[in-house]
Amino acid sequence: MRKERRLERFLEKRFGASVADRAAAAAVAHIILRLMRNHPWIAADLVIAGLGRAGKVGLREIARDLRAKMHERRARNQAAAAGGTGTAGGTKLNLQTRVSELYFLGKNGAG
Repeated sequence: MRKERRLERFLEKRFGASVADRAAAAAVAHIILRLMRNHPWIAADLVIAGLGRAGKVGLREIARDLRAKMHERRARNQAAAAGGTGTAGGTKLNLQTRVSELYFLGKNGAG
């Protein structure tokens, strides 16, 4: 019972800005604790599923960040090779490339 109250107090302080939020957080904590106490295998299965999902999402975000950094580095290197300033986003090379792409798409009816 004491651990139950400790978790409820933690959730109330952490997630509750208003009285309604604190009550909702306490109710969720109570439901989770009851699930863990009465159905530990189901609770363990949910935890494992949640960890697996968190791992997939985390790996996806890391891959997205790495791709973005590689793209920025490639654009910077191309700009430097073309004699640009090397700043990403506003280089003359990037603007010329984008204008060429738009012209090509418009000319072929894709844009």
